[in-house]
Amino acid sequence: RTGSSALSITMEPCPFCGADACHLHGDSDYAGPYVQVGPDMLFDGRLIDARVVCNSCKVSTTRSSMSSVYIHSMDEDVTRLAIVAKAIADWNRRAR
Repeated sequence: RTGSSALSITMEPCPFCGADACHLHGDSDYAGPYVQVGPDMLFDGRLIDARVVCNSCKVSTTRSSMSSVYIHSMDEDVTRLAIVAKAIADWNRRAR
């Protein structure tokens, strides 16, 4: 498995670049924070980690890791959603 990235409208602008630098430039040239998500390679996919990175200045949060989160009543693995939410919360706390 490889990592992926995610965008969210709930992320605050970069605290270093500011709101003016964090926006879309045309259709695909994004210049704001995004979440990098990937499996922790040392634990064979049992952990997943995420961090937020500013696409403009490359400042980032530290990586947060989470073990598998599974909701039995829904028969669904929500680990990726949970770690993305944690990374965004870490970023927004830093951005304030």
